[in-house]
Amino acid sequence: MLLTHNANPNIPVTEYMGVAAHFAIYKEHAKCLKVLLPVTDRDCLYRNVSKNMHPLVMAIQASSTECLEMLMEDGMDICTKLPLGVFAHFNPLFTTLQYSTNVSILCHVALNWTLVGVKYLLDKGLPCNAQTPEELPPLLMSLASDNSDLFTLLLKYGANPNIYHSLANGNVTTLMAIERDVKTLLTVTSETGVKQEIFGKYLCKLILCKADLVSCIRDTDKDQEVFKYNLYQVLNKCSMTVNLWPVLTLLFTFCTNLSISQEFKKHVYNEEVISYFNTIEDSTQSLAHACRCSIVIELARKRRYQERHIRSLPIPSLLQEYLLFLDYGPKASSLIVDSLGYASKNINICSSSKIGTDYYEETFEKWNM
Repeated sequence: MLLTHNANPNIPVTEYMGVAAHFAIYKEHAKCLKVLLPVTDRDCLYRNVSKNMHPLVMAIQASSTECLEMLMEDGMDICTKLPLGVFAHFNPLFTTLQYSTNVSILCHVALNWTLVGVKYLLDKGLPCNAQTPEELPPLLMSLASDNSDLFTLLLKYGANPNIYHSLANGNVTTLMAIERDVKTLLTVTSETGVKQEIFGKYLCKLILCKADLVSCIRDTDKDQEVFKYNLYQVLNKCSMTVNLWPVLTLLFTFCTNLSISQEFKKHVYNEEVISYFNTIEDSTQSLAHACRCSIVIELARKRRYQERHIRSLPIPSLLQEYLLFLDYGPKASSLIVDSLGYASKNINICSSSKIGTDYYEETFEKWNM
């Protein structure tokens, strides 16, 4: 009725320059938006408005995709880059690694947002990986904002877990996952009602994705001339030292041909645990360990990596214990089994690898030859 009486839908009504169409999106009034879109000026809708009032930002966090679908049919570019604002002033992604502060809508997703709109855009072809070297990969932003659900969703949609940068030593995703995990202690309740401490919330998901772990350990020089984001920096920031041993155990266990300098060990660990990490380091040199890791990862991806499942495999008990990493001791074994088991419940990665009893029997037969 207001429009029939020549009401102007393009008059800003807030300091953020929002017009009527913005409020229709905010209130999720799809019918109102349908009426307003034909008479709303595109500059008012997309260009002359603050980032938080941008239609894409508001529509993606709605509980339904009606407004999002309508805006896309109207020609909205879902690949547009939007500025991050004050967050970029202090975050190492921009201060150290110097990524562009104009980022994908996926980098704006907040913890309290529903992911319905995100899934819809990903299904419609929104890239989940950076398209240029300067563009911030959304996977890194999900780590920076500690958005575990988004991190998991991006991996499911094919986000590349291996991200390298000229100002970082090794895989940046692994470094950020370690940094996040050493700050966080996760307590969960098992199906039997027992409380468990879970470590490596992000790192275990990267393990299941077969991400590059070892590159952040190799060639790490704490006195390097060029300032780089590296493992020394990550571990020096660790305030919750109780998390350090478990997270590094997970990291080292799923590396192959691991080589850790004595200087690095002394810089990070207490003397009493150096021999323990030496044991893991030595084990990673063998082909048997590489085969073990592959089998364990495939089992975990199929949600079959629990002690009871391993004990039920038709293989010698010695090999069952080897798959459970009991050669590292019972404490490390429980850590690996519990952490990977928890991660596998929260991520579903499609795998074409051959899985089943026949596969394990064939593999162990080769080991025994």
